[in-house]
Amino acid sequence: WIAAVVHPFTMPTYVHDGLTLWYEETGGGSPVIFVAGAMSDHTTWDIIVPQLSGLRSITLDNREIGNSSFARRDYTVRDMAGDVLALMGHLGLERASIVGHSLGGKIAQELALMAPARVDKLVLVCSSARHDVQSRSLMELWISLREEIADDLVFVQIVCLCAMGPKTLAQIPLQDAAEMWMARAPLQRGSAFIRSIETSLANDTLPRLGEIQAPTLVIYSDADRIFPQKHGEQLVAGIPGAQGVLMENCGHAPMAERPAEFARIIQEFLLS
Repeated sequence: WIAAVVHPFTMPTYVHDGLTLWYEETGGGSPVIFVAGAMSDHTTWDIIVPQLSGLRSITLDNREIGNSSFARRDYTVRDMAGDVLALMGHLGLERASIVGHSLGGKIAQELALMAPARVDKLVLVCSSARHDVQSRSLMELWISLREEIADDLVFVQIVCLCAMGPKTLAQIPLQDAAEMWMARAPLQRGSAFIRSIETSLANDTLPRLGEIQAPTLVIYSDADRIFPQKHGEQLVAGIPGAQGVLMENCGHAPMAERPAEFARIIQEFLLS
């Protein structure tokens, strides 16, 4: 469910908020920026982007992961949305669609709220407006485990257990899944992972969802243990005119577990 891809040696970057941030682009057509979640970089979208046509696909590494810089101070989801807005400025994009997964979906929401005229369409994937007891407790546990577990492979297996859907869990041993994850890209530094989770926990867009103007598609899964189905339904109910798509028997990363279906769904929405 995870594919490793060899990337070109060129490393396009831009500078924002004192950070050097990395991005990659491919294809032509309407611009769409893909924003990954916590502990994930641009390789999150490696299976999806080649399946898309008619779109200029732009993937980036969020601050503190992949090829991007580590921050020297705490930051907010709004700051991370500012990173994406700065990328648009760097590329000369007046408008772009935004696809965000998990924490990336929170970043996408904040961007749509802070710069509504710059967002063409919005796709929120297995994301949330506000943490509830379940998601908050899980992420607080992740922080504690990241602080206590020295073996990266063991920690990644725990995250895979939470992220993978039942069908995938029945097919791929956790250790194999974790090894594929770690082979795909360098693992995020523990302190950076903790800070990204704390950033997610502090974010709350629920009271402001009604202000989102961009046409929005919410993709959510029935077997997501991180942001269960009710989070997706809450986004659909709160964002004016939002469409919802439920992917059944799927975990927290439908773009990895059901890439062909996922690519078809977002391409149809983005090009409609």
